[in-house]
Amino acid sequence: MYKFKSLDAKDFQISKCPAGRFLGENVQTDDFNVEQNYFCLVPFQTALQGSFSTKEAKYIQIYVGGCNQAILNKTKPNLKCANQTDIKKALDSIEFNLIASNQFVDVNE
Repeated sequence: MYKFKSLDAKDFQISKCPAGRFLGENVQTDDFNVEQNYFCLVPFQTALQGSFSTKEAKYIQIYVGGCNQAILNKTKPNLKCANQTDIKKALDSIEFNLIASNQFVDVNE
């Protein structure tokens, strides 16, 4: 049985992905139109590691949910959440694609 040593929840800001975001790689990022079609976490400096079968793992869990007026009032009090019907319609049609880059050292190179 696995126990979580710690579970840190953090909010991240997002913005359009800048050129060179994925370790300077441009061919595949151009093929996917990353700069035009994707948002990136800002700032994002962390190492993801392990799996659910290892003793330690660092991973990201992403939650996309509806607007909560109480929370919105604390962060942006001049804004108002949409009605629940519109929120549900938006969440039902959301599409989420994740692009990740792996960096490793080839000890045989």
